[in-house]
Amino acid sequence: PKTSPEITDDIIESRKTILHQTVQSILAIVPTGLSQLYPIIEKNYPHKRYDLTTHTEFANNLLYMCTYIPSMEYHVLNIIISNCIEMDVDIVIEDSGQVQLKSNDYDDFDESIDIEKHVDNNQRPSTLNEPLQVIPKEVIELSEKLDAIIML
Repeated sequence: PKTSPEITDDIIESRKTILHQTVQSILAIVPTGLSQLYPIIEKNYPHKRYDLTTHTEFANNLLYMCTYIPSMEYHVLNIIISNCIEMDVDIVIEDSGQVQLKSNDYDDFDESIDIEKHVDNNQRPSTLNEPLQVIPKEVIELSEKLDAIIML
């Protein structure tokens, strides 16, 4: 049996180059294909549950496409910003300072977290009377995705 080769960064970059060259070639042959590209990009934008790398790579590739298809810039920025806003709106900070997710799109998110059982040294209260707060892992991951996309 054949074993598959390890996928290295060079292989990934090579595939990205081929992909972008293919898109450029198709659009050179069929310029009206650009109107079909917009809904495909929008439909396939990664869901907010996808990992950080998926989000940043997808957004990075869209931004790269704008270098050879400048007319896409408005649409691409609109898609990226709209998805960032959708993720940001899901992070709710209560008046009490409690942080949680608004959306039910996170299957393993448990809204009934017992804070006393999840104390992080970096989140210790400044006084003994101040309540402990743990920021759910999903909220932290969502914030990291937003930060990474904004840094592109």
